Amino acid sequence: MRATALASAARVAAAQKDTDGAETLYLEALRLTSQDGVATYHGRYLFSYGQVLRRAGRRKEAAARLVSAREFFTSVNATVMVDLCNHELRATGMLQYRVPDAEPKAATPTGSSSLPAHLTPQEHSIAELVVQGLTNRETARHLFIAEKTVQYHLTRIYSKFAIRSRTELARVYGAGASHAETTEWAIPPLGMGDF
Repeated sequence: MRATALASAARVAAAQKDTDGAETLYLEALRLTSQDGVATYHGRYLFSYGQVLRRAGRRKEAAARLVSAREFFTSVNATVMVDLCNHELRATGMLQYRVPDAEPKAATPTGSSSLPAHLTPQEHSIAELVVQGLTNRETARHLFIAEKTVQYHLTRIYSKFAIRSRTELARVYGAGASHAETTEWAIPPLGMGDF
């Protein structure tokens, strides 16, 4: 029970941009759950801690936590959580952790060298979905981010390519990336964001 309270406090600290406070609280919650043998909560806290680290720009540390969470969720066949871990790992830019079965139906690049190099991992994810024809709202739901975040990244993408529309993005982005692989992805239910 104490671990749950600590994790809740960590989420509040993270929402208030107190990464150090959130980290301290998550580490204590993880310590308690590893002692108590409450593996499900341990996996969820690893995932949430990884999200906090990624959003703080600590991508390598985030990837380590997210890989651990993904391994746990894979072991218990929690496919929705595995998909969420894979999404977060893609957002870190750690493409070597990619799992093809969990990729969205998208213009999915086969290697980072085939992508327009000046886009961030999050911008790549958004561009791929927008090129498919998803609206900002649909893209936001798919990526578990705010609609305004999608608009912010689209504005940056448009600026980087010196374009003004989704149609131009489809033409320019499609020409700049290799689209050799497409796979189906069942979009996880809404409301499965931060834990």
